[in-house]
Amino acid sequence: MNGKERQPAMVRAVNAMTRALGGATVKLRIASTAVTGLERELGITATAYEEVELSPVVLRNLQAKEGRQQVEMLVSSSSVDALMPACGVADGLEFLKRVQSLVCEERVYVVIEVMAERFAGVEYLYRVKATE
Repeated sequence: MNGKERQPAMVRAVNAMTRALGGATVKLRIASTAVTGLERELGITATAYEEVELSPVVLRNLQAKEGRQQVEMLVSSSSVDALMPACGVADGLEFLKRVQSLVCEERVYVVIEVMAERFAGVEYLYRVKATE
C-alpha cells in the first residue's frame, strides 16, 4: 500500500480522534470584505465578519503566555474541506489563514499561527493556535 492509498485512512483516523476527544464546535470569524487603501488605514470602513461553524474539533489549553490564555485547535482536513466551497477558497491551509478569530464557549481567541500536518504530500490535520 503506497502513501496515496493510506492518506484517506489518516483522515478517517483524525476524524475518529476529534470525535473521541470531545468533538467540540467552534465558530470561525472570517473577514467577509476586503477594504483596501486609505479607508482601511484610517479605519473609516469597518470590516464585516462572517461566522462559520466548524466541528468536530479538539481544543487543547496551552500554557498561558504573558498572562493570556492560549489554545490549540486540531481539526481534520475533511471538516475544513466541507466549508471551503462556500467561502470561495480551494486550499484548506489558505482558508484557515484567513480566519481572524475563534469563538468557543463565548470566549474569543485571536488566531496567531496555522500549521498543516502532511502525509504522502497531502494535508490531513490542521493545527490552529490562538490567544485571548
